[in-house]
Amino acid sequence: MERLTKAQVELVKKLSTARLISKLTSVGYTDEELDIMDREALLQAWATCIAEGKDKPPASVNLGYDVKLERQKLEFEKLKFEKDHELEKLKIESEKLKVESDEKLKKAELKLREQKYAAEREKRDSVVSRAKRYGDAIKASLTVMGPEPLEDVLFFRHIEAIFDRYKVPTDLQAALLQPYLDAKARSIVARMDSTSYHNYKAVRDVILKEHKLSPRSYLDLFNSLARSQVETCVMYCAKLRSLLNMYVESRKVEDFEALMSLLVCDRVKSVLSEGCLRHVLSVEATATDGWLSVDKLAEAVDLYSSNHLANDRPRASALGLS
Repeated sequence: MERLTKAQVELVKKLSTARLISKLTSVGYTDEELDIMDREALLQAWATCIAEGKDKPPASVNLGYDVKLERQKLEFEKLKFEKDHELEKLKIESEKLKVESDEKLKKAELKLREQKYAAEREKRDSVVSRAKRYGDAIKASLTVMGPEPLEDVLFFRHIEAIFDRYKVPTDLQAALLQPYLDAKARSIVARMDSTSYHNYKAVRDVILKEHKLSPRSYLDLFNSLARSQVETCVMYCAKLRSLLNMYVESRKVEDFEALMSLLVCDRVKSVLSEGCLRHVLSVEATATDGWLSVDKLAEAVDLYSSNHLANDRPRASALGLS
């Protein structure tokens, strides 16, 4: 151990016997040689190996590492990774395109269904289609209007009730009315202005006016209508109700207060003198609704009375005249 440094000597001494045998075997000692050695001989033998450099593998030993080969392997792995990455990218793009294509197809199908539904709805909601549908629904409930004025009133009240029952749109009512008009009424409608020809209320009012049915006519019919022997009380009451409805509607009465005012005014006018009544009627002719409210009627009657004598002769006064 003389050729070893102090540090090397200390490291050798720390090795176990088994470790020494293993190291000596690795440098070429046989089992027979080692069996006859004690620990001191083993230490001396390993120290000699260290001194001679036998404890290190020779520089010419081939460790099995080829740099060029390893570089080629690395390049191959790199190309393989890039190829796999490119394939994965193409796969993702393909799936994305497939999803976009499916979405476009779904949108196209949805748009086609919407167009088909819109076309069916347009066909269903066209004027001709709607008129036919409602016309078929009401035809079993209606008859052609009669020639008498009272029958005309009842006819219109009845058809309006049918329209209300079947919820007939207002833009179809005038057209659905046409098949049930008599010859005279059709002739009247044919002479109407084209702007009001399709308005049910305008058609109804023109026909009633041609039959000389005014608010006064409705009231006279209501007061004079008698029940026939073959007529039930239910039918009689229905006629009276229809006449009263037409009278109230013609006076443009829309609430209970206005109805009360109309009834009181009619009662007041029934007891006026001829001259005062003429005056009231002339004033009513200029009113928007065709009649005066209670307050205005009372004012008109009092004004007439203050300017006329008891015999309806007008009077004038001047300063200095008794």
